[in-house]
Amino acid sequence: LLASRICDVEEYIIEQDKKEKKFMEFFYNVDWLDPSLFSLEINLSKVSREEGIQQVIDLISA
Repeated sequence: LLASRICDVEEYIIEQDKKEKKFMEFFYNVDWLDPSLFSLEINLSKVSREEGIQQVIDLISA
């Protein structure tokens, strides 16, 4: 049952990502994965989860 729900959630996220991509391309003519569109990008393969959280806190507090 849990595996089924996880698959459902994964499918939902994939569909939402596709919709978001189409929306951004249609209305703004941009690639929604372009990092220059974001104020903060955190690569959790390069920093720990705690460091990533601290970066978000620092940005919000600035």
